[in-house]
Amino acid sequence: MDKFPGNTRIAVFYRDNIFRKMIYRFFEDGFHYPQESILFSDNVDALFATLSNNPPDILISEFSFLFGHKSFNRFINGDIDRSCKACNVRRVIIVPNANPWLIQYIIDIQFSVTLSLYDSSAELYKAIAYLQQPDPSMPFVSAYLKARMRSAGKQRFPLSPGEREVLHMMAQGYTLNEIAQIKHRATSTIATQKHNAMKKLGVTSNSELMKYLLLMENAK
Repeated sequence: MDKFPGNTRIAVFYRDNIFRKMIYRFFEDGFHYPQESILFSDNVDALFATLSNNPPDILISEFSFLFGHKSFNRFINGDIDRSCKACNVRRVIIVPNANPWLIQYIIDIQFSVTLSLYDSSAELYKAIAYLQQPDPSMPFVSAYLKARMRSAGKQRFPLSPGEREVLHMMAQGYTLNEIAQIKHRATSTIATQKHNAMKKLGVTSNSELMKYLLLMENAK
């Protein structure tokens, strides 16, 4: 596998140089692709300029960028989605080895391709070859992520209606005290529902829970 499929134009939207180096490794491990043919950007304005003036065929980004950059949020992500759709740019998201529930919600957003940091360059090659079909019938999810979700599915515990409602209200910006007042419950009861939901989801920190809540809203 020494030739990249087709004459594909690729842009990479990244937060730090670790991801940039990882993408280089993806392209150089198993097949060769000239680095000068890949446009790298860590600036939102520069990305929009690229999408408007010289749109690539494929936009690759790390999933953590959705939450880890001071100039980036889910509303900008929506603008990027609209720009990509208008220019027929396919989006490739590379996710970390996160909690299976978070991975499932990323998959449910239905980017063109969802890969893992643990996937090989061959999987990226396969995904981009798939995207070069005239009209791919459904999003591409890597074999590693599919296997991970099948394994995690056996261990899932459904949230109760009360737990889902608490998370939904938290996603809308309500505090635990405000939720307790609206639901006419003790704050300790709401806190317990939040704690139980986090335990079922395998989420161990408030920051990880916030990612889950944002994903829950994005996936609607």
